[in-house]
Amino acid sequence: MFSTKLIISVVFVATIFIVPALARYSPEELENNYNTRPKLELLPQNEYLIGEETPVYFLRNASGQLNVYPYKINDLLTQQQRKVFDKAATSNIALSPEEQTYTSEQSSTSHQYTLNPEILVIVDYDLISHLNGNWESIISYIVTFWNAVDLKFRSVDNVTYRLNIAGIIVAMTPDALSYINDFKVWNGMDLDAKNSLDASAAWLYKNQDKFSLSDYDIAVTMTSNLLCKQVENERSGYCEEKTFGVTYQARACHDNHSDRKTYKTAIIHHEGAYDRVLAAAHTISLLMSTRCHSPRCNDPDEYIFADVPHIITSSDWSKDQLTSFFNFYGDIYKSYCLANDPERGRKLPTYLPGRIMNADEQCQKIGYSGAYKIDASLCKEFTCSYSYQDKNPYYLEYEAPDGTECGNGKMCLHSKCVSFKSVRY
Repeated sequence: MFSTKLIISVVFVATIFIVPALARYSPEELENNYNTRPKLELLPQNEYLIGEETPVYFLRNASGQLNVYPYKINDLLTQQQRKVFDKAATSNIALSPEEQTYTSEQSSTSHQYTLNPEILVIVDYDLISHLNGNWESIISYIVTFWNAVDLKFRSVDNVTYRLNIAGIIVAMTPDALSYINDFKVWNGMDLDAKNSLDASAAWLYKNQDKFSLSDYDIAVTMTSNLLCKQVENERSGYCEEKTFGVTYQARACHDNHSDRKTYKTAIIHHEGAYDRVLAAAHTISLLMSTRCHSPRCNDPDEYIFADVPHIITSSDWSKDQLTSFFNFYGDIYKSYCLANDPERGRKLPTYLPGRIMNADEQCQKIGYSGAYKIDASLCKEFTCSYSYQDKNPYYLEYEAPDGTECGNGKMCLHSKCVSFKSVRY
């Protein structure tokens, strides 16, 4: 049994940090905020997801020794690859789900606070094979996936969220991430989620000389292994119950030096088809919230499995979740941690997932022959088929990602099927 309680002593030396007090909203104020959502901006002026100076770390385990090969994206990009990035950026569009006309202009809604959660993205070896195994595919995919996650936070009012990728860790050997490799169960395709999460907290703390704790607010490991809530007969048992993400409740920015663990960590299941965007958004929202929405919240270990709400209603945040977001920032340390600006350089363009991988390709990536049908329904509930003659849809338990074509001249944006013509660049 372990404790994630943390006592923080703050000493101000010749510096005063003034963090806006995010007061607890009254029911009337919250109701008003909830009913008047801001426009979603795909290309906001202050967006900075990732830049050419963002560090990339390639990991290899050689005879029990973890070798780290650090680069910056700028070191890896050739001139031709930069042109590919720039060309792909022309497929980006902005959207406003509350308007008939979609625009890339700045929202008229006055966001009072801007928070920049800096995320260390860790890619497990097993997922690498789903991404063609080369670094160009990996980087492009990560940028696109996390841009889609960032979009899910654009509908939160009063607090402006701008996710930032603080760094990328790529596991180049199966045992590079011991907290994944050591906790595989059953057939080696499943993962003991709770113990793996706990081990990740210790692993990140132990390797802080390689990945400084001060460089990121949240660490998220992406793995293709299924996450087990409960494992029968410990390590050798069957995965009884599965989930899409696991994390600690309200532990963004938390490093516990007495436990020698950093609890600002999460693990999400992913299959390399721009899937589980909502799961990723929901998981990191739990790290940045104060209220637990699960019966498991009373567990003494204070971890929580990030089960995704029903897909039809999960694109917008609930009033409870919004309240939890706002209340989280009453803590001056947490507020400052997430409000500081990330290091900036020449930023890389961001993409809509569905403009890079269409519905058929997304289904094929996870073992189906193609999409069951291409219409507005896939923006709410994505279905695939095993063959083109197959009349039975297979429900994927998530919606098609933004940018996926949902009919002639239409695409999915914020769970809606909208016309290309309704979008202005």
